Amino acid sequence: AAAISPGVFAGHLVRFDFKTSEAQVLDRSDPRAPKTQGYDYSGADDVAHLSRTPAIPMLLPNGVTISAMIDTGTQRGIELPRSLAEGLILAGPLVQTGPVRLVGIEHPAAKADLIGDIRLGAVTLHNPQITFVEGVTAGSIGF
Repeated sequence: AAAISPGVFAGHLVRFDFKTSEAQVLDRSDPRAPKTQGYDYSGADDVAHLSRTPAIPMLLPNGVTISAMIDTGTQRGIELPRSLAEGLILAGPLVQTGPVRLVGIEHPAAKADLIGDIRLGAVTLHNPQITFVEGVTAGSIGF
């Protein structure tokens, strides 16, 4: 397992296929390149104070849209700021999990199943499990 920076592939399309856990590097003229509109990387201070991070808008069932960093270095699935849990309908109470380690700092975390849909670009996730993380301001999607 490794984390890569798509910035290494400047001028190319980096396509994340979460179903197969693959990152594909394509020339813009490649016939396999997606026909749908892509998403620009987020700028500085938009996602975890990193510059030019691969991210996608995440639409929550309550109408809130946040930026979700695409984190190829984790298998944790969907993570949201803990502060968003109160505004969502959950299938049960939050259950404490082990802490989430981000850039050398551990953050308390809890899990719950969401009742409703999350929209990520052209993908809709129905009733997904979410990890809510204390002290973060953006979401993330793990590989």
